[in-house]
Amino acid sequence: MPQWYIDVGLKIITTYTVQGLMPYINVVKESVILKLKGKVDMKCKGDPFTTGKRTLQAYKGVYLGKDMPIHFKYSDCLNITFLAMLYGLGMPIMFPMAAIIVTN
Repeated sequence: MPQWYIDVGLKIITTYTVQGLMPYINVVKESVILKLKGKVDMKCKGDPFTTGKRTLQAYKGVYLGKDMPIHFKYSDCLNITFLAMLYGLGMPIMFPMAAIIVTN
């Protein structure tokens, strides 16, 4: 029924859009947090050779950030592909959206 596409289809497309934007938002968020941690570590002096960390491991923890486990991205790709194959014949826009999101 056409009402289904307005109710449910719009929510699915909105979710696709959010899933497509979140990797970029997370990269920007993490880089801002790393810059702020670096400023706090340098005590806002601007000298890159000044640090308050005593060990190399603590120094790397401030300036390198956290690891990104691949299983989160893999599960997102599986979910996006499954939904595109399930609802894509009814909403063909899902196929190019899924291809763009998965290739990010």
